[in-house]
Order: sequence, then C-alpha cells, then structure tokens
Amino acid sequence: ARLGAGPPYSVPTLLPPSNSLSSCRRCFLAAMSTDARASTADGSETTAGSPSRLSLASRPATAPAAVHPPAAVHPPLTSWETLPQSESWIEAARRGGERTGSVRSSVLNLTNTIIGAGMLGLPAAFAACGWAVGSLLLLACGLFSGLGLHLLSAAADLVGRPASFRSVAEAALPGSGLPYAIDAAIAVKCFGVATSYLVVVGDSMPKAIEPLGASGPLLDRRLWVAAAVPILAPLVSLRRIDALKYASLLALGCLLLVTVEIVAFSSGPVLRTSPLLNPYSNSSRNCFPPNGELPCRGAVSAATSALDAVRKVPIFVFSFTCQQNIVSITNELRRPSQRRVAAAVVLSEAVAVGQYLLVGFCGYFTFGDQIAGDVLASYPASPIVSFARVLMALSVVLSYGLQSHPSRSCLLSLLSVARAARDARRRRRASSPEAALLPSGGGGVE
Repeated sequence: ARLGAGPPYSVPTLLPPSNSLSSCRRCFLAAMSTDARASTADGSETTAGSPSRLSLASRPATAPAAVHPPAAVHPPLTSWETLPQSESWIEAARRGGERTGSVRSSVLNLTNTIIGAGMLGLPAAFAACGWAVGSLLLLACGLFSGLGLHLLSAAADLVGRPASFRSVAEAALPGSGLPYAIDAAIAVKCFGVATSYLVVVGDSMPKAIEPLGASGPLLDRRLWVAAAVPILAPLVSLRRIDALKYASLLALGCLLLVTVEIVAFSSGPVLRTSPLLNPYSNSSRNCFPPNGELPCRGAVSAATSALDAVRKVPIFVFSFTCQQNIVSITNELRRPSQRRVAAAVVLSEAVAVGQYLLVGFCGYFTFGDQIAGDVLASYPASPIVSFARVLMALSVVLSYGLQSHPSRSCLLSLLSVARAARDARRRRRASSPEAALLPSGGGGVE
C-alpha cells in the first residue's frame, strides 16, 4: 500500500515500543487508513475497509510524501529493543510477545534454581568450619552470587536482547573460540546436574519407604527413576523458562516443608514436646537429663581450623549456582530494566540465604559435630523423615526443567553455528570456478 506514496516505512518507525502484535496491528491499520485518505483526496476509487485499488502505473507522477506516524506514538527504539538489521518488524513483534515473565515468576524460577538437595549438606559444612565461619562464608557466597547475576544481566543488555552466553562471550572476545567452549561447558554441566537429580530420586525413595515396610521391587531405584519420567517429560518440553514458574512454586513448597521439619526437630530437645520430634530416639542414653544439658549432642563451636574451613568452601559456592538461567529469565521479563532485574536477584538471594541459615543452624545445633553428611540420615527412621525424603525427591523432579532448559539452549546454539558453517561451505563451493565447469545435471560431489 505504501509503494506508490513515497518511501516505505523503516523498521524502527513501524515497530511499536511495546513490541506487541496488537500494537503492530493498530499501527498497520493506521497506515492503511492514511493511504485510503490520501488516495481519496487524489480522486481514486476506494472500497470500504480496503486500501486503494489504483494501480501503480496510474499513480500520479508526483505522489504526496509519506505521512509517518507522530513520534509520540512510535518513539525511537531503546537499548532494550535494538534489533538486528536482518530482522523484520513482524519477527520483532512476535519475539516481543514472548516477554511474559514478571518479577514474581523470575524470583520463583531463580530461587528454585539456587535451592536444591544440596541444602541437606550445609549442617555438616557448618560442623566442619564452625557456625560463625559458616555463616560468614554463606553470606559472602550469596553476595558474590548476586553480584555475578547482576553483571551477567548487564552484559546481556549491552549485546542486545534476546541475549545468550555465546553472544556475550562473542562481544567480550570476538574471533576466539571461547563462545563455543562456554556453550559446550554449560550444556555438559547442566546435563550432569539434571542427571544427579535422577540419582537423588533413586536414592531417596527406597530410603523413604523401607522404614514403612516396603520390600522387593519397590526398593529398586530404577523403578523410581522411571516413575519420575512422566512428571519431568512435560517440563523439559516447555519452550519458555517462564512456563516453569508453577513447577518452581511447588518445588519451593516441598523444600519449605523439609526446612520446617528440620527446625521442628531442633526444637524437640529444647521443648521436649513430642516423641516424634526426638532426634535422639536411637540413642540408649538419657538424652534429656533434669539439669537441662544435651549429652547426646556433639560439640558445637563458632570456628575450627582454617584448613577445614577452606575444604568446605566449594559446598557454600555450589549452594548458589544459578547463573545458567539468569540470561533466559531476564530475556523473558516484561518491562525489563536494571531495577526490576535487581529486585528479582535480591529477593532470590535473600530467600536462599535465609533458608540456608535455618537449615545450617538448626541441623548443626541439633547434632553438633556428630552430624552426618546428609542431615536426614542423622534423624531416626520415622514417618516424618520418610515424608521429608519424598518431598526432596519431588522437588528435584520438579526442578529438572530448570537444568534441561539451559542445556538444550546451548546445544541448539552449537547446532545452529555448525549448520551456518555448513551452509557457508556449500555457498563457497557453488560460487567457485570449478563449480561452473560441472554439468548442469548436478553431478558434482559436495
């Protein structure tokens, strides 16, 4: 419709600021109505609801200049909406329509990525380095993790959205092979973590049901891994990471219940409330003497040797591993800004640190230096502990998609690079002088 009325619109003029298909539709209809009014003023025939039917050949030689929409309706693109030169405005609108994430959903997915089954090992880490040193290490790792999330999000803003780890690495070190190595490392790492989730399911479920009288095939870990597949299969097939927010909410609910059980067990020796909350029921000693001491608990200290503390640093570091999802989460965030991203990061890190401190303190002060590597293994066999193991297994199954999503994205990125390189080789071969000498029947060999 614009061909006979002046130069066509440029991409930044047609693209609305919200990158939504509805805004693009209104913009297109407004442009069509402008054409209709201009054609009617020139005396051309028009029909209701359709553009001018005047052919290009019969257009006046001096057609009026194109009337562009006012700047107030279509402002220039911001740095968040910078588009590649080869991307059409329709493709940009479709891509913008995929921004469905909110700060709340970002917090759910990011927090669920941080917190996992590894929190059960924090009480043992506290026992190795002391509760004061352990708390400082936990806070420091949480602070540096949040700083890393902020820097990754800012770097993704600089290269343009939607970003990826490969695009950030290419902008930092152009011409090197580092971007492909980063994609490969993330794909392998996340696939390994997702596989470890299945290992947790295979270990937790037999331990959960054996005290309840189960035996035979029910104690086969392969059975429970296979039973987890129907739950995780729909999660790994979702295209957007924002769609995992409901699974993350359920997983965080399971982890919260496990935390409540650990806190309840720590209050058992103090309150002496219920035999079900007695963490020392396996001991033959009198663990509740009248003098108020706890002889069944191990030693508790604020700090230990520096070497023991250094050995446990990896546990605190890996407790905050979530950086593989920050780019995808912020790509889908509506109205993206540094303030909204910072809010999601701060809330996620704060929730994780608070839950880690509860689990670490309560587990450590319940058993002292006699605590097992898995805090649930220190408690006596009971339906409460079995329920906690089932909750842990369910939480890691619901979190499987948060590991498969970045692994799949990086693998597809590597495949797209390989496909582009193959197509480039084919074009070079087709344009080479030797290709011109080949018969037209296609007898050449690639």
